[in-house]
Amino acid sequence: MLSRKFFYGLLAVGVLTGCSDKKDEDGGMEEPKGDMEVMTPTQSKEYLQNTATEVLDLFKPADQKDIIALAAFFEEEYAEYELPENFNFGDEEELDPVAPGIPNNYIKALGQAARGDMDALTRAAEVYTYRIDFKNFAGVYEPNTRQEAWVKTSDSSDLIFRFNNKSGERVELKVAQSGGTSEVEYTFLDTYEDYFADPSTGVYDWYDVTDKYEYYLSIPKTVNMTLTEGGKQLSASTVVSSIDTKGHTLSADVSATMCNLSLTAKVEGSDSKITANSTYYMNGNKVASAQAVVNGRDLCNIEKIEQLGNTESEEKIATLLSSMLDKGECATDVLGKVQVYGQVSYYKDMFEDMDSSFEYPNTKEVAKLGCQALCDRLNKNIKAQIRYNNTKTDQASILFQPYYDEWDASSDYGWEYYPEAVLLFPDKTTYSIESYFEKFTNVSNKFETLLNSYEKMWESVRR
Repeated sequence: MLSRKFFYGLLAVGVLTGCSDKKDEDGGMEEPKGDMEVMTPTQSKEYLQNTATEVLDLFKPADQKDIIALAAFFEEEYAEYELPENFNFGDEEELDPVAPGIPNNYIKALGQAARGDMDALTRAAEVYTYRIDFKNFAGVYEPNTRQEAWVKTSDSSDLIFRFNNKSGERVELKVAQSGGTSEVEYTFLDTYEDYFADPSTGVYDWYDVTDKYEYYLSIPKTVNMTLTEGGKQLSASTVVSSIDTKGHTLSADVSATMCNLSLTAKVEGSDSKITANSTYYMNGNKVASAQAVVNGRDLCNIEKIEQLGNTESEEKIATLLSSMLDKGECATDVLGKVQVYGQVSYYKDMFEDMDSSFEYPNTKEVAKLGCQALCDRLNKNIKAQIRYNNTKTDQASILFQPYYDEWDASSDYGWEYYPEAVLLFPDKTTYSIESYFEKFTNVSNKFETLLNSYEKMWESVRR
């Protein structure tokens, strides 16, 4: 189980965040130009179905046969092999307890609590320290069939997994680092209730317990990964990154190739802005691209990020986010035919508003008015548009409006109003997103056929 997750995890990292030799000369989103005729909702549905069908037609199992065959073989032979012990994130340090199951600092805290300092129990923390460094995993690993485990067979400055495929050809997954490391420290607090006895009295009770997890990460600035089979390269990737927790900046240039698929991406961040861009290719032709920008404060401040991770109160999380987030924009393009744009101005109660409902003891009239006021606030701060052929013409937009849901007409309690996001077309007609897309029959059938063809390919190479 661990072996399967690790192997496929490395492949996923390579595909989703790695680097190809292809220059991104035609990557990214283009600026919209000119206008076009506004389509009716029916025409738009047909256009979107045709575009989705065109995307699905690009995928052919034969193009990825080599990687599918290798994955099927690995799943059959090695997926359940255990990873080496040194992959358990190394160097765990734990405070020594002086009584079974009771950490030393909790005993001290009990004494402080007895003297009136009741918060001492909450402040007391058992500390777990994890030091994660690439060099702790480096080496050459091969499968040991007797132990059903991956064992280290030789030293290396790289991380290498080797095994033979069904035909006896050598397969090698190699991860190499260079360019130094970025040092990142992160602390996570886990607070919960635990039941144990006061050592001085023997009386059991429930106490608030806080475990503290400290992570010290050494992240390589350049990571190259290759997957070869019989000397043939199936996948190649590179990640070039830099994280400065003191200067509050981050950057990453990422892209990947696997068979006929490739990806390029770039992320840059500071306390005031984070930008991300990615482009996907098939057979060297651009299929889709996406970009996003988030503006705010303390976006790369590790202390603020730790506060978010260590806060359980939804109210406190909303307050923290409102102090960090300001405005954001995103855009997605598919085949140069469909573009989706979004703009968000964050406010403290945004997520709560989207999940709110109005019900009894309100009257239905009051509930609808309250829901409409909430929808007005969402519409003011969340906007999205659908456009075609890279033009400036809006073919549809997102609108929040009250939705009435009734499940018991005979009861005063069996109803509610809540905000629903719908598609608004230029002719002022609206459709729920679910109902508009549920009858894409041609797309659904083609998707099912494509899945079946990949399943047949998987089964055929396993024989």
